[in-house]
Amino acid sequence: MPFQGSGDVAPAVPANVYVSTFVDRLLGVDDSTYEFTAVVWFYLSWIDPRVKGQLADNAAKLTAANGNSTCALPCQSNQKAIAGGCCDGVWMPYIAFSNLKWLPQDRVVRYGFGANPDSNAVFQWRSVHATYYTPMDLRAFPFDRQQLLIQMEVPQARSGWSGGLVNLIPSTTGNKMFTAKTRGDDVSGWGVVDVRLQPFEYPLCAATMAGVLGPSAAGDPAPVMPEYMWESQQARREPQQCAAVLEANPDRGRLSPFWRHPLQDAKNVPSKPVPVSGLNCVIVVERFTTRWVLSAIFPIMATTWLGFLVFFLPRDDMNGRLGSIVALFLALAAIQFVIDSDIPSSSYITPLQQLTLASYVSLILVGAECCLIWWITTYHVEKHRNKRHQEAMRHYEAKLAAVRVAIKVWLAKAQQGFGGGHAAAAAAGSSVSGSKPSNSASSKSKLFSR
Repeated sequence: MPFQGSGDVAPAVPANVYVSTFVDRLLGVDDSTYEFTAVVWFYLSWIDPRVKGQLADNAAKLTAANGNSTCALPCQSNQKAIAGGCCDGVWMPYIAFSNLKWLPQDRVVRYGFGANPDSNAVFQWRSVHATYYTPMDLRAFPFDRQQLLIQMEVPQARSGWSGGLVNLIPSTTGNKMFTAKTRGDDVSGWGVVDVRLQPFEYPLCAATMAGVLGPSAAGDPAPVMPEYMWESQQARREPQQCAAVLEANPDRGRLSPFWRHPLQDAKNVPSKPVPVSGLNCVIVVERFTTRWVLSAIFPIMATTWLGFLVFFLPRDDMNGRLGSIVALFLALAAIQFVIDSDIPSSSYITPLQQLTLASYVSLILVGAECCLIWWITTYHVEKHRNKRHQEAMRHYEAKLAAVRVAIKVWLAKAQQGFGGGHAAAAAAGSSVSGSKPSNSASSKSKLFSR
C-alpha cells in the first residue's frame, strides 16, 4: 500500500487528516477491462506537536560522534536520513486503497515528509503510480464521461488501535502537478475534466450484508453472518441498519467480528460496531468522440441514408432496388465487424449498438417497402394481363374444341365416303369382268371373217 502508516499512537483520537489529490498524469483508460492507470500525487497534513522533537532526537542519534544508529524510515525518497530527516517513530496514518489492482514493479517511488518549524503542522506527500479497477457507465457511449474511482479507506481497528481512528477530510484537488504539459493530449482517447474528493462512511457489517447469499454455518465460532442477522428483515432491506441490529443486543453483538473491543488504555475509543470511513477520489474523464464519429457513426448513418436512395429508382426495377439494399446490408455488417472489437462490452445495449440495430431495421423496412411498392405497382397490370391471358386461353380452347369437332366430322364423312365409293368400284369391276369374253369372241369372229 502507498500509505503503510507508522507509529503506535495518534496525536489525537480521532486524528483529522486533510487530504489533497492532484492527477499528475493519466496514463491509460481501458474500458474493455474497466481499469485505468494514473500517476496521482497525494498530499496529507495534520497537527502533531510531537514531530519536531522526534525529528530532532533522530537527527541527534544519527550525528552522534560515537553513535552507530541507523534510520529505518528516511523522511525523503532520496534515502538521505541526515539531510532529509529520519522519521523513525513518527506517527503517519495508514490508508487502504480498496480498488488498487497492482503497483508496477519498475515504478519510480517518490515521497516526502516534513514539519513546519513555526507550528505543529506536519505534512506527508507521495506520488503513486498504480492501476485501479473501477465501474464504468457506458449508457452514453461514445459521448460519455467516466468517473474513475480511487477508494481510500481507513479501517477502524477492532481491537482499539488508535491509529485506525482517523478522519479523512477533503481539502483540494487538481488535474496536473509536476509533469510538464505540452500542446498534446495526456492519453489517447481521453481527457481529464475534473477531480473530486467525496467522503463516505458506513458500518463494516454493511459490506457483508449487501452481498451475502445465506447465513453462516451453525457451528461457526465467529460467524460473518449470524442467524439473527440473516433473519433481520430490517438489515436485509437496508444493509446500513446492520449496526443498529448489533447495538440492539450488545451482549450478542459483542460476539460479532464486526464489533470493536477497545483496549484498556485506549482513550476516547467507543465500544460499538466497527465503522469504515474514507474518501473517494473521483477522476472525471471525457472520451474524445472524433474518432468514433468518423469511423463508426458516419459510416453507419451513411449506409442508412444511401438505403433511401433506392426510392429514386424505377418502381418496377425490383432487381436494382433489392440488389442495392442487400449490398448496403452486407456493407453495414462489415462495418460492424470492424468496429465491434473496439466497442466495450456491457450488460446493456450502448447507443452505438442501438444505432447499428436501427440501421439494420431501416434497411429491412426499406427492402420490405420496395417489395410492397413493386407489388402495388404491378398488381393491376398483372391482374389485367392474367385476365387477358385467361380470356385468350378460353378463346383458344373454344377454337381448339371447334377444330377438333370439325376434324371429327370431316373424318366421319371421309370414312363414309370412302366406304360408298369402294362398293361402287366393286360393282363396276364385276360388270366389266363379265363383258370381257364376249368382246374377245366378237373380235375373234371378226378376224376369221376377214
